[in-house]
Amino acid sequence: MAVKCLQLPLNMMVVSQEQIFDYFLYQPCPVTNGTNQPVKHCTGVDYATDCLEELIARPQYMLAIIVALSLLSTMLTASHAQSGFLSVDGCIDWSVDLKTYMALAGEPVRVKCALFYSYIRTNYSMAQSTGLRLMWYKNKGDLEEPIIFSEVRMSKEEDSIWFHSAEAQDSGFYTCVLRNSTYCMKVSMSLTVAENESGLCYNSRIRYLEKSEVTKRKEISCPDMDDFKKSDQEPDVVWYKECKPKMWRSIIIQKGNALLLQEVQEEDGGNYTCELKYEGKLVRRTTELKVTAYKLLKDRDLLTNSFASPQVLSIYYSVHSPLILGSGPDKKEMQPKEDSKDGDYRAQVSRAKDP
Repeated sequence: MAVKCLQLPLNMMVVSQEQIFDYFLYQPCPVTNGTNQPVKHCTGVDYATDCLEELIARPQYMLAIIVALSLLSTMLTASHAQSGFLSVDGCIDWSVDLKTYMALAGEPVRVKCALFYSYIRTNYSMAQSTGLRLMWYKNKGDLEEPIIFSEVRMSKEEDSIWFHSAEAQDSGFYTCVLRNSTYCMKVSMSLTVAENESGLCYNSRIRYLEKSEVTKRKEISCPDMDDFKKSDQEPDVVWYKECKPKMWRSIIIQKGNALLLQEVQEEDGGNYTCELKYEGKLVRRTTELKVTAYKLLKDRDLLTNSFASPQVLSIYYSVHSPLILGSGPDKKEMQPKEDSKDGDYRAQVSRAKDP
């Protein structure tokens, strides 16, 4: 690769995409001491450490370098399964973020621009100070329409959209775009708003899901409650099961905003709803806990007839968790096959001894 060294202007505060690639992808680059005389030559890993340390030591470059490193990290490494691509409008498009937002109609909900949480290592204030603007659009088919904030029911607050009272019509995809005259990046977030089901405090379409095995320790969190947290106190969260208050047994305790089940039992499966009040409105999040159980089968119950030893015994079991045969030192544990939908177990066992 040809040697190239980009000379950054002293008043550089906004970093373009081209400058990022030029500055960080070409090497070696001599670092000067202010008199245009090279004081260090860096290549490879050293280029990303020693040279940058020299530049960061100069106050006039500090902000530009931080933003450049953040944007470069975004372009070269992805924290999500999908990769960003260049869209027709010249933006680096990260498609739809993995996190989905869910709320019941009438509740407040905050949709955060995922760029600042999963794609670039800088925050909204830092991006704004370097001349980058954050804009919001709602996807309607193949079109992205700019959002007009009413401030009454929906407002823009720093890196987020606040729905003060969400409605079913608010469901859809919201795109945040971070850009200046030479740089652009965007990502979409999904929001689903649904009405309560009749006689329930939740809607089955917007439940969260957790899984646990019996006897295991399980913590059920109250999702996205930090959005409703006041700086001086934790939100007062109340928990329900199947929409009803419950007297929890001693080994189930509330830990902050979460419910801790210290030893899960089969009857613990079901719907757990956390509830708090925010600006006079109720906020609820429901999590369905699915409990899977070990099934203990005794050899004597299985092998009632005498047969030659050894003999292959096929057992078909519908729950995808280990199957335990026997007890004590002779206990055998078998895992279901990865490609089996029914939990197909085959075990070789000896015939039972006569009683």
